[in-house]
Amino acid sequence: MRAVMSIVVGAAAAAALALAGPSAAAAAPGDGWGPEVRLATSVDAAEPALAAMSMDDDAVVGWTRETNSGSSARVRLRTGRRGAWSAPVVLGPGRLVALAMDLDGDALALRAAGGPARAARILRNGDVIASALPSTGTGRLLGATLRQDGRAAAYVLRPGGVTIRLFVQASPGGAWTKSGTDFTLPAPAAGLDLTASVNRAGAAVVAWVAPGRTLIGAATHYSIGSQWKSLAAGLPSSQPVGPFVRFPTAVMGDGTAAAVTWSVSGSTFSEPDRGAGSFIRTGPGPTAEATPLPTFGAVTGVAVSKLGTAMTAWTDPALGGDLFASRFAPVDADWPIGIRRLADGSNLEEGAFALTPAGSRLGPVILEASLETGPGPDGHLAFARDSRGAPWGVPRALSFSRGTPSVVAGKRAALIALAVDDTGELVVRRYDLLPRGRR
Repeated sequence: MRAVMSIVVGAAAAAALALAGPSAAAAAPGDGWGPEVRLATSVDAAEPALAAMSMDDDAVVGWTRETNSGSSARVRLRTGRRGAWSAPVVLGPGRLVALAMDLDGDALALRAAGGPARAARILRNGDVIASALPSTGTGRLLGATLRQDGRAAAYVLRPGGVTIRLFVQASPGGAWTKSGTDFTLPAPAAGLDLTASVNRAGAAVVAWVAPGRTLIGAATHYSIGSQWKSLAAGLPSSQPVGPFVRFPTAVMGDGTAAAVTWSVSGSTFSEPDRGAGSFIRTGPGPTAEATPLPTFGAVTGVAVSKLGTAMTAWTDPALGGDLFASRFAPVDADWPIGIRRLADGSNLEEGAFALTPAGSRLGPVILEASLETGPGPDGHLAFARDSRGAPWGVPRALSFSRGTPSVVAGKRAALIALAVDDTGELVVRRYDLLPRGRR
């Protein structure tokens, strides 16, 4: 069960809370939610559920089917917000490990089947073009994307947990080739705590627990043709350094900004963990710059927009265990803060774990909260708002599952995909911005 810890909220945060007004859960419900749709039948879908969307709101959802004879990777595609889902496309044996979609609705899927990852381009017309990474691509896949110019990119952590290598495919079915120089982590053990994120253009951020476990190191890769920029000396934080740091999470926005959050353990067993984070600016220059990201509670989710704004989700037992979302825009030395209460702690059972993917400037912002219920299945709530500054709608319940949902957003719509582990089903729920009267 995920533990949710706290820190003391400072005066600035308390003032922002006072100005935030009533709970967003009490606001008028948003009407953008569609019904849950089951895309894989009973005893078919296993973790993880993966999803991707184009900026035109085409979508692809994928899963791994587990049977006594082995596993196989499958996907289904949808054109537009309201299009019908295709029949399942069987990609081959192995586990589905990555999904991506370009602006035209073509998809990229990668599966692990022993040895180098196997890739498939699923074109908008239904054609499937298979390929495989070279033998030097064996290892843990950290992330992949399908660029608008037709090139695909995949970042791989090589065996041994030390070296990160980028592979690029110029066109569907073409050879995957190494691109640029490898990045070497400071210590082999760091790979065990490595987190990574890749954006639509192929830029990446990676973060890890540094040797000694007192600092978080990071590196950025601005584009598929650039060099790595290391922040291995440690990311700055608004929190004092604790005895140990752990659980880093990295997010690469679709622009030139990224964010990394992590937990700082208390100095004693009775002292709760605290949230910490850094906002990273990268680009074509020789260095990347990191700024402390203000945190008020145990940070459980972070998102970065193309415009360089950040949003975090957090909870703090000192505030009754309520779930909050904080938005920072613009991200600079002044750090304007907006805080909204999403859910009352009495409704969150034993804690909350949140993912906060953000859409484009005009698109929706979606937050998914997983409610901890002990040894039984987790319940999932989804929150949404139509645009920046708009009220958050009331939470919508998803199917009970211990699985982690995949939450993705396009320009005017978003999608949540969830593998329901007890029944083996795969469910999706869409969110779009069209008023009910225009549907």
